[in-house]
Amino acid sequence: ELHNGYYVQIPTSGKLSAAGSYAPQLHDEGFFADSYLVVCPGSTLAKNASYRIPTAEEILATNGANLAEMRRLMGGSYGYHIGHIENGHLERTRNRGSAYFALMADAPSARLANYQSENHGGVGQNVLFEDGHVVFMTTCGVNGASFYVNDDGMIEPGLNADDSVIAASAVVPVVFLSTGH
Repeated sequence: ELHNGYYVQIPTSGKLSAAGSYAPQLHDEGFFADSYLVVCPGSTLAKNASYRIPTAEEILATNGANLAEMRRLMGGSYGYHIGHIENGHLERTRNRGSAYFALMADAPSARLANYQSENHGGVGQNVLFEDGHVVFMTTCGVNGASFYVNDDGMIEPGLNADDSVIAASAVVPVVFLSTGH
């Protein structure tokens, strides 16, 4: 089984350290033949006929404003699960086949309430769950928990293996540790 049942690891530092790095990693491994697989037809990015997923090599070779723009767009118009904290470290997510664990969704927006996606006119988002089913949802969560923020209400990695956080492409999965001070 590829990656031993774990999803792609998002680096915690460096130029590939962003939620959207899922797309270039999977593209480079041959999983995406077409860049438009990461573009929602209901998004503004769908109007960009020249969009393509950059390779990891291209991301590593750029800097400054070009790097910021590449990170913003590398994941297409979707947001991606950014992992969870365990023993002070960012951990990869293992596929447990859950019908309630969100892995990917239309990208969240800081401009709308509860980070609702702007795709689909801001009325909802498609969500891919760990068991493989996709649902269009008009809410931003499951069972009272938002999938756009962690259990503390932050756009940061989950606080445990069941705390799914979907972040926009450019979000860096920063690990904030309590120092006890």
